[in-house]
Amino acid sequence: MMKNLIEACKKNKCKLVFFDNTYMYAKTSEPQTEESPLVPVGQKSTVRAKMATMLLDEIQNKSIEAVICRAPEFYGTGKTQSITNTLIFDNIKQGKKLKVPLNDNTKRTLIFTPDASRAMALIGNTPDAFDQTWHLPCDDNRLTYKELIDLASEISQKEYSYSVIKIYNFSGRTMTVQILIVVTSVAKYESGKLPTGLWLSELTHMYHSAKEHGYDVTIASPQGGNIPLDPESLKSMLIDKLSKDYETNQDFMKLLQNTKSLGEVTGQQFDAVYLAGGHGTMYDFPNNAVLQDIIKEHYEAGKIVAAVCHGVCGLLNVKLSDGEYLIKDKAITGFNWFEEAIAGRRKEVPFNLEAELNKKTLKYVKAFIPMTSKVVVDGNLITGQNPFSSKEIAKVVMEQLKQ
Repeated sequence: MMKNLIEACKKNKCKLVFFDNTYMYAKTSEPQTEESPLVPVGQKSTVRAKMATMLLDEIQNKSIEAVICRAPEFYGTGKTQSITNTLIFDNIKQGKKLKVPLNDNTKRTLIFTPDASRAMALIGNTPDAFDQTWHLPCDDNRLTYKELIDLASEISQKEYSYSVIKIYNFSGRTMTVQILIVVTSVAKYESGKLPTGLWLSELTHMYHSAKEHGYDVTIASPQGGNIPLDPESLKSMLIDKLSKDYETNQDFMKLLQNTKSLGEVTGQQFDAVYLAGGHGTMYDFPNNAVLQDIIKEHYEAGKIVAAVCHGVCGLLNVKLSDGEYLIKDKAITGFNWFEEAIAGRRKEVPFNLEAELNKKTLKYVKAFIPMTSKVVVDGNLITGQNPFSSKEIAKVVMEQLKQ
């Protein structure tokens, strides 16, 4: 479509004023400017990035006179089609209960469609505005959806009720929060003397919390297929009731026998990526290029990246687009060396996780009392120290997903 549009403009020597959106920008808390790099995540944003790049290349080559006008989520009168119109204003017109996607207390940058039209007309009629990208003006007094609905109630003098929905439907396609849980495929320490694998509770608490919230969960591993369970995690002194119930749940155990490989989930988009622990991760997480790409892509898109205990090994060597390590200068935690002594595994593990983390960040922290819960949040990076942090990190991730 874009190719045909460009060719038509060339053939008829027309100027082009292209109305674009912001889908292709990184999903982070950083302000978006005309100079922001395109970091598409998902099919829709990838297509939009390709269209924009195609037009920008033509502009740079001086083969077309064009300008790009970008706007975020919009709302407007008449038959305006947008998330905000569909869930809020259309329901006001129809006397239906209003719906808010995911969170009602997040500030939203919105643009009113008549304002967008006037801005585009001004830019399109200003010769020296061409051959560049413009962000259309939005009200700096950003409102949350709650504040927007309260304002509508005040103006119409009618109280509007609404619900915050975790599952929503646009264009007939149902979407729900997607969580990827990555677990180890390794069943033995390198010495071959002792078995290892996934520490079960580090999976079950996150899985259980996600399912309670109605979220979709994908369990994947480096190799796919059957997941070995660390027998230590199944001992009566260490396993909690929740994890024991899952261990005896045949349907759940079948999931662990048939996990997807990381290669199979590459390219899929998740709202959170969580690395469960177990000593096996020390072998198949740190240098796994596929896992690193998944983590990098989601972290830079502003999605939650979480890890617990030895699952933090998967963060060690992840580099971002700027070449810096993801964990550089990040507050982080993970299984410490004293806890390794308590576990009796210092002579078995391939490296000291605490020492490796301290090489890349000066903000490594740990609980005052070993083997007690500790969870650290730094932006969209969430880490837990040990198996006893499993319940707390699941709670924190669920809370973050609601924001």
